[in-house]
Amino acid sequence: MDGKSDDAEESNARKRVEEILKLFRATCCKLIQDEKYTRRIDMEAYNILKKNINFVNLSCHQFGNIPGVNVGDRFKYRIELKLVGLHRPPRNGIDYMKVNEQSLATSIVDSGGYENQVGSKKLIYMGQGGNVAYKKKPSEDQKLTRGNIALKNSIYAKNPVRVIRTFKSHTVRPNLMGENFIYDGLYMVREYWQELGSNGFRVYKFRLVRMDDQSGNSWIKLKKF
Repeated sequence: MDGKSDDAEESNARKRVEEILKLFRATCCKLIQDEKYTRRIDMEAYNILKKNINFVNLSCHQFGNIPGVNVGDRFKYRIELKLVGLHRPPRNGIDYMKVNEQSLATSIVDSGGYENQVGSKKLIYMGQGGNVAYKKKPSEDQKLTRGNIALKNSIYAKNPVRVIRTFKSHTVRPNLMGENFIYDGLYMVREYWQELGSNGFRVYKFRLVRMDDQSGNSWIKLKKF
């Protein structure tokens, strides 16, 4: 009975995730058709839905996989990651929560915009901060705070971290910003270090390794669709 019950719960969670994404994307299309949108059509659609329905996993903040979301799932807008509970911050690349007063990482988005090195089962991820991606602001050394300290703590806590990969879309449509996202599964943070970045300031690097025995295709294969 327990197995059947778990299967039923997962099936229901999956349907709910599919429903919310379908509704969100339909709302985006409606805004485009009515020409009632700005550059951030995704945020407009998000705010509309937020006022009218209960979100799937919006209040869910947990380690590991999210019910209803499968490894290999693709997303058109970054805000969809928040909708389904994969990654809450709309901009920051590292999400984390406190456990016994200690910050631990729950998920990261590999935006491809920093000095990250990627492979099918590994990722060298550069920390946040230091104004690395913002040329209008003066750069500075990254600090071991917020998401960076959370990733460091996750090495010793040995908790899994969800990894979402970003890749450029071949077809750039209005307000899609030419990006798509793939949920690549669970990774473990193995080590971290500090080095001199290309901007001349010190940055933190984290080595993450994909956990074995995960269903779904690897990110390298999926991004070729």
